[in-house]
Amino acid sequence: MDNSKTVRVPRPRSLLVFEPFPSSRGWAWPSRRANTVFVIALAAQLLVLFGINHYYGLHEADLPPLAGDVSAPGTDADFDWYALEPKRGLAWVPCYSGQKCARLLLPFDYDTPDGPTTAIAIRMKPATDKKNYRGTIFLNPGGPGGSGTEFVGRLGKNIGDVVGPSFDLLGFDPRGTGFTTPVAWCFNSDSERAIWTTQEGHQLLNASDHSVGLFHARAKLLGERCQTRIGGDPIECKCGDRPDPAFRGDNEVTFAIACGDGDERAWDLGEYRKWYRGLEAQSHLMAPMWGIYWMQCAEWPIRAKSRWTGPLAAKNTSHPILVVSAKYDPVTPLPDARNVQKRYAGAGLLVQDSYGHCSLSSPSMCTAKHVRRYFEEGTLPADGTLCGVEELPLVGKRDSSGLQALSAEDAQLLESLRGLSEGMPVHRGI
Repeated sequence: MDNSKTVRVPRPRSLLVFEPFPSSRGWAWPSRRANTVFVIALAAQLLVLFGINHYYGLHEADLPPLAGDVSAPGTDADFDWYALEPKRGLAWVPCYSGQKCARLLLPFDYDTPDGPTTAIAIRMKPATDKKNYRGTIFLNPGGPGGSGTEFVGRLGKNIGDVVGPSFDLLGFDPRGTGFTTPVAWCFNSDSERAIWTTQEGHQLLNASDHSVGLFHARAKLLGERCQTRIGGDPIECKCGDRPDPAFRGDNEVTFAIACGDGDERAWDLGEYRKWYRGLEAQSHLMAPMWGIYWMQCAEWPIRAKSRWTGPLAAKNTSHPILVVSAKYDPVTPLPDARNVQKRYAGAGLLVQDSYGHCSLSSPSMCTAKHVRRYFEEGTLPADGTLCGVEELPLVGKRDSSGLQALSAEDAQLLESLRGLSEGMPVHRGI
């Protein structure tokens, strides 16, 4: 059902739409402050994507092609990020068929601004409706470790069809990821990493057999290797080596960010088995994927110099936050969405009656129109709003009787939502 009653708030100047990260997984996450006109994290926390890649061999070849002409020979595919000189201020250059790119030079440590630096890759799809320009939406695919520049390329056009043409869509590659340098690679080559992965074979983590010992030993070895390769003082990027795009999900940046920012905890086999049994009680299918992260973080020796430890809540926000959640999400479950809503006074919650990670996993005209109203008018859905979907993963169309009567605008919106669903391969291989 879609409750038609809405709650109006003043038209926003700073907004956040996100899917909540599962707070019960065993580590803490820092918040991120964005000085932008609009902020959105539509894809949110693709950690399960890295888990599926880790266990089921999902690679970038399995993903749908990027939107636009980015793969056309001799054109955008030849855009050289590493030839783009990093600047301390934004210096946009044309890229990717009408988009803009830049590399922003920032310090590793803001306490020593003249020390080692990182070059942040930034990509923007400009608004097409300049007359009604509303500002910039930041896109963060989550992970951690997802590439924001790749996300704009893959799904920027589709997201633009949802939020409207009056917003810039901007994505960036966080520290250690994508085209941002230096990258968090603990191996010297893809071949080395392939050999490392081969030892694991097709085993899944299981707290009741010998796999715990194997996975823990591997977690410890990987932590030690990363300590040698990327630990200590920031390393200098060997840009002449032309590193491959790190958004394939097969590098170590997920652990580098998640574990480095999370709470430090010592390895304890008894405590781990108890925790894992609780995880398995929630889902015996997802426990093997989530279980590795607690283990790896316990053996991760590289710690952040400073990190945000809270509060992850606010009694007042510039404008009410909208939390969007699928009803049956194996990664960011609905109870966590409700908890996040409670932490931020005046926040709204939109629930989508679907399966899979994030609302984007299933096309929903209802959800898309609520999101657009939120961005364009500052309108929150009424409490208890439940949006149906047009299609479900592995099932397809739920009811095609009304699809023939769609307006041209709604038909285009549905196609864009299908593209978003196909671009979120979190249900594949499960």
